[in-house]
Amino acid sequence: MTQLKERAVELIERMPDSSMSYVVNMLQNMEIQIKEFSSGSVHDRNQSMEALRNVFSFCGKIPADF
Repeated sequence: MTQLKERAVELIERMPDSSMSYVVNMLQNMEIQIKEFSSGSVHDRNQSMEALRNVFSFCGKIPADF
């Protein structure tokens, strides 16, 4: 597993179970977008990966009462 994936798993493991529905929903949406863009250009894929990095940057920063 890459370091980035390991970091993502660590962040998810620290989140409470009550937040998992949000995480799963975001990941499913990102998966769909990545599949749609995977048939696109390199620029599209780079944009998708940047968006994913942006989402991961918020992990652990959402208040518990969100």
